[in-house]
Amino acid sequence: MRRTIPQTIGISRTDDQGEVTMRPIIERLRAEFLEMPGLRLTVAQTQRLCGVDKAACQTALDALIRARFLRVNVDGTYARLSDGESVGQYQKLAS
Repeated sequence: MRRTIPQTIGISRTDDQGEVTMRPIIERLRAEFLEMPGLRLTVAQTQRLCGVDKAACQTALDALIRARFLRVNVDGTYARLSDGESVGQYQKLAS
C-alpha cells in the first residue's frame, strides 16, 4: 500500500518502506523546464517548487543531469542543457 506524503503540490509519494519515489519529482521538474524555456533554478528554489527535502531534490536534479536534460551553470543554477546550445547558436548568428 502506498502512502502519500502531505505536500502542498502533492507530487512526492513514499513506497512501502517509506522511501520517497523519485519519478513524480523528476517528471515535475522536466515538465517545468520544458514549459519555461530559459528557466534557471537553484537547489533551494527547486526544493520549494517540488515541496521535497534537499536530498530528494538533489537526487532528482542529478538524475536529470545524467539523462543529459539539465546542466549546472557556474553560478550554481540548473538549466536545460539544450538552452545553452540554443543561446550559443543564436549568438553566432547575431555576430
